[in-house]
Amino acid sequence: MVIATGRSSWHVKNIAQALIYKAKQKQKGAQRILLPSVEGQEGGKWVIIDSGTVIVHALDEKARAYYNLESLWTTETSPNEPSSQELKNAFVKIRRKNNSKKSVQTSS
Repeated sequence: MVIATGRSSWHVKNIAQALIYKAKQKQKGAQRILLPSVEGQEGGKWVIIDSGTVIVHALDEKARAYYNLESLWTTETSPNEPSSQELKNAFVKIRRKNNSKKSVQTSS
């Protein structure tokens, strides 16, 4: 996986076009040409090119800062993330004191 940054949406679109062109050129003379799958080329904020063996994410600077794809591969925990003990406590099932399903009748 490759992550590339463009300075503007125009730059991101041109990065994508250049990579698509290179992928086609590499297959010149092959019996069967496999075109890469491309998503997001119209907008130009985030373009994904899947050539089968390599996936390229081309983003503009703001989108790259916002999505922070590099954080998917880091092992560090941020200070805002809950600890493992907090997660275990969050999934504890709490039972009602009166475990019956009958409605409680009040005396009058």
